[in-house]
Amino acid sequence: MRLAFALMILPLTPLIQASAPVPLQAAATQAQDAALLQFLDRAYDEQLALSPENQTQLGFKTNYGKLDDYTDAAAVRGRALAERQLKAMRAQFRPEQLGESARVSYRLFEYQVEREGESFQFRKLRFPVSTNGSPAGDIPVLLINNHKVDTVADAEAYIARLRETERVMREVAATMREQAAAGIIPNKVNFAPARADAKAVITGAPFDNGPDSTVMADFRKKVTALKAPEATKAKLLADAGAALTGPFRRGYDTLFATLDEIEP
Repeated sequence: MRLAFALMILPLTPLIQASAPVPLQAAATQAQDAALLQFLDRAYDEQLALSPENQTQLGFKTNYGKLDDYTDAAAVRGRALAERQLKAMRAQFRPEQLGESARVSYRLFEYQVEREGESFQFRKLRFPVSTNGSPAGDIPVLLINNHKVDTVADAEAYIARLRETERVMREVAATMREQAAAGIIPNKVNFAPARADAKAVITGAPFDNGPDSTVMADFRKKVTALKAPEATKAKLLADAGAALTGPFRRGYDTLFATLDEIEP
């Protein structure tokens, strides 16, 4: 939905740039178009606020030490927000009172929310861990590719996310067990690749005596580039190592145990 919001508001931009005199009816339409643009901006921000990971991917440092909520309750909250937004848009705007571009944006937002509503009822049939990916791979990718470390606070947020990984894996494991209890289990061919991908993340220092693991290597590189006292850098590296061998590793062990438990 977030990408759809961004695409939908683009056609509206020129509508608020016109400055030439216009007939009264056209002026009213222009005002409605501008109001819809503001509405979609707010809707986008409200949806984005639910996902610290998406905030990071977009370059923001809000909720920088947090990861997403992977529970079904979070999915329900997100769906409820989308439905409230759609209801509010329909109450506030009439398509026939909008300009052509704004009317298209209105219909696209409406279509997107309705389509997601249709698929929402099947959300518990989607496997959180499969050959198509899992949080075990997605979180390291987020940290390495998107989590910038420009300050000591940024580095501390990185470490906080390493610790948060345990909570995410518990939530994912709970979903997998609930699915398995209902007879919803991934095909057996998914299990070996999922384990292998997750084990690759916890291979290397500080998990063993080898070279730095991919996550530790990334953190070390980013911290080394910081303009900070060496003692501060040393503490950050030590804290990251403790987070990796502690809560981060426990999270992955929880995932492995769940895969072993439900594998057919």
